[in-house]
Amino acid sequence: MSTRVAGLTLASPVLVASGCGGTGRELSAYAPLSTYGAFTTRSISRDARPGAGGATLAETPAGLVHATGLPNPGLDVFLATELPWLLTEGARVVVSIVARDLGEYAEVARRLATAPGVSAVEVNLAVPDAAELGVLDAREPFHVGAAVSTVLRELPRGVPVLAKLRPASPALRHRRPRRARRGGGRVRRRRLRGHRHRRGRTHRPAPGCGRRPGRLRPVPRPHHRRAARRRPGPR
Repeated sequence: MSTRVAGLTLASPVLVASGCGGTGRELSAYAPLSTYGAFTTRSISRDARPGAGGATLAETPAGLVHATGLPNPGLDVFLATELPWLLTEGARVVVSIVARDLGEYAEVARRLATAPGVSAVEVNLAVPDAAELGVLDAREPFHVGAAVSTVLRELPRGVPVLAKLRPASPALRHRRPRRARRGGGRVRRRRLRGHRHRRGRTHRPAPGCGRRPGRLRPVPRPHHRRAARRRPGPR
C-alpha cells in the first residue's frame, strides 16, 4: 500500500516518528526497517548532547511522560555510523534536526545536503523546554518560517522539509497549512492580508501591505453564491 507524503512516494503509510524507534537498531528486532514507509531519526544537533540526567521516562495512568533532553551523538557521528547503517537496512530515512539558532540550522542542513540517502529533513520546532535546553524557541509564525526557509536554502531542490510544531502553540494554532515553494515541504504560514477574490480574479495587496511582493503567491478564496434577483413583472 504505497502513499505520497510531501512529494515522496513511500512503500507504506506507516512512518516511524522521531525518537520512537531510537537509532533503528531497537526497532529492527520486531520488523525490517524496509517495511516502513520511512524512518525518522531522533533529533540530531551539530554537537553531541548527553541528554537529561536521571530518569527520563515515567508511566502514568494517562500515558507516558518523558523529558529526554534531546540526547544524540552529534552530526559527525551520525553521518559516519547511524545513517550508513540505516541505509544498509533498506530504510527510507527522514533526518530530524535541532539547533540553537538559524546559523546552526544552516550548517547542519548544508552537511546533510551532501550526505547520501537523506529522503527528507524534519525541523524539530516542538521542543517544550527549548530555552532551558538551549535550542531555538519557535513561538511565533515568523520563527517557524525563518527556520524552515533557512534549511530549504541549503538543501537540494526536491528534498522535502517537514516542520514539527507544538500542538498547543497559541500563535500557530489557527494558521492554515501552505506548501512551501521548494521541495514540496509543508509549513504553517500566516495568510497574507489584503487579498481579495472578485469575479474569479485574484488581486494582490497594495505595496507595503503584508510581506514583500513576489515572496508569496496569493491565496484564492472560494466564490460565495449570490442571491438571485427578481425581475419586476409586467404591470
